[in-house]
Amino acid sequence: MPAKKWLIGAFFISLVVFVVVTLPASFVLGRLNGLQLGSGRLSIESVGGSIWHGQTHWRWSSLSGDLLWQLKWQGLSPGVEVAVSGPLTLSGWVGGWSNALSLRDANLHLSGTFVSSLQPQLKFAGDIYAKNVSLKFRDKALTDAAGQFTYTGGLGSWAGQKQVMVPALNGELIQKDDGPSLLVKSESGTALGLLGVSENIGSIAVYRAWAGELGLSRGGDDADVIFETSLPLWQKP
Repeated sequence: MPAKKWLIGAFFISLVVFVVVTLPASFVLGRLNGLQLGSGRLSIESVGGSIWHGQTHWRWSSLSGDLLWQLKWQGLSPGVEVAVSGPLTLSGWVGGWSNALSLRDANLHLSGTFVSSLQPQLKFAGDIYAKNVSLKFRDKALTDAAGQFTYTGGLGSWAGQKQVMVPALNGELIQKDDGPSLLVKSESGTALGLLGVSENIGSIAVYRAWAGELGLSRGGDDADVIFETSLPLWQKP
């Protein structure tokens, strides 16, 4: 009798594993089709493969691209290797558990056109690149960040004002006591500004050195804060 129960148990376990492994990706991604994201709805098209290894075409607002993924464990943490193509390109590992998610070893490219589509008042040319980016989320809060950013430079404007030539910039994600921050520097290493996230609040501080880079400074200490603001990035639960 024990042997018979063992065989029945093994059969059902094998059946569950088979169903999960062969579960089509459309079963999961189809639920995201039509999801409202900001000013537009996400459209999921041409889904292929399984939830472990597959691809799909996505469309949001006037933007579109492709997404590929493959299951990959890192230690005891389940996750997937992802590759997103389009006006935003991203590759890296995403995984963890429901209350503790991570993005690791990510590389990113954003065009100025893509950023302007997210914030119409901001217009700028050039490209943003990021490498070796790692982010950790716990209980819906960003708790740790690391990585390097570069901006190629180009003409930019805000809210229809006169265009200025924005120089090439470098950035470094650093962890501060109140949360992760992006320290923006000139090519010579001068600190120009600081973008931070604490719980659900985003903050921006601009130093006088930034006005000097744009040829607008009237003198003073480069480290003086000449503009700062903060705003909620998402609603707290």
